[in-house]
Amino acid sequence: MPERLYHEFDINVWSFHLNTGLEDLSATECVELYRSRKASPVEVVDDCLRRIEIINPKLNAFCFVDCETARRSAMASEERWFRGRPVGELDGIPTTIKELSLTRGMPTLRGSAAIDP
Repeated sequence: MPERLYHEFDINVWSFHLNTGLEDLSATECVELYRSRKASPVEVVDDCLRRIEIINPKLNAFCFVDCETARRSAMASEERWFRGRPVGELDGIPTTIKELSLTRGMPTLRGSAAIDP
């Protein structure tokens, strides 16, 4: 089903297969990989950001992507996992924030391109 969506937006689906595939994993699968040190939060975030970079120009699903904060947070999480002290079960799991929510340091456009960030 996702391939159909990508084809509708004329996006090369096969480019995704060049990545490690970490961006397609569930939170549970990511945590298992973090615990076993087979993947890190930085690798997962980088794959997610790469996918956003590829599909967002056509899909326009994200109005703001804070790559720097995402990577910085992933590096901190990676250090905690390496020490065996994650702050919780979801430490290092990439997430998004609906831009309707007021978030310090990020624009709140309420779904409108007419609002000046």
